Amino acid sequence: MDYFGINRNGFVSETFLFRLKKLVKDSLFPFFCVVCGAEGELLCAVCYPKIDLSGVFACPRCGRENGSGFCCVKCKRINSLDRHIAITRFINKTPAQKLLHDFKYHFVEEAMNVFAALMIDFVDINSGCFLDIDVIIPVPLHRRRTAERGFNQSELIAQALGERLNLPVIMALKRVRFTRPQVDLLAKERAKNVAGAFSLTQDITGKNVMLVDDVFTTGSTLLECAKVLKNGGAKVITAFTIARAL
Repeated sequence: MDYFGINRNGFVSETFLFRLKKLVKDSLFPFFCVVCGAEGELLCAVCYPKIDLSGVFACPRCGRENGSGFCCVKCKRINSLDRHIAITRFINKTPAQKLLHDFKYHFVEEAMNVFAALMIDFVDINSGCFLDIDVIIPVPLHRRRTAERGFNQSELIAQALGERLNLPVIMALKRVRFTRPQVDLLAKERAKNVAGAFSLTQDITGKNVMLVDDVFTTGSTLLECAKVLKNGGAKVITAFTIARAL
């Protein structure tokens, strides 16, 4: 047993260091609920149910809601992404939007704890949507962006989803070109910004892929990634995000 965090070999235990780090961080930078402002959590237990977990199932190309998330017959002919599923809608000033903003732009990695809980509940409700998936692939960040942020939010979401579904997460995509942040661009500019920005690093021939990102806005990044995966032999590609803007 550790005594004051020091084990029998005289070394400070990792558990003790983790708890100490968390204590110092929580003391200096306490969290407040993004909805009610209560101190202690980014989303308190009272406000957690306010996030709509009914899901967004809409064509990844035209955005028409259809209850399944599969591409419309018309859109299928010009689209590499077969399906898109989101936990909730991306609406300004909602709890999900605030959490995603803190996660992505304020580098609040602890928001991942909330997203992991949301994924568990969403998968339990919609388990049929995750059948026949072989591998999970996160949308990659450029190494420069990863260095700036300290983590890849899509990879963290993918890892949590992989643990829940007991599926492998593979880094089969690489961002080979540094691109401008999509949030600063118009819809037409976004597609051009990410064109040719990704390459395939692993064999995914015949695999049913779940492609993971944080939020689906115009879908330009996910569509470009799906095109690379389809050209590499992927069978069915389903995109999964925390939220979707419609």
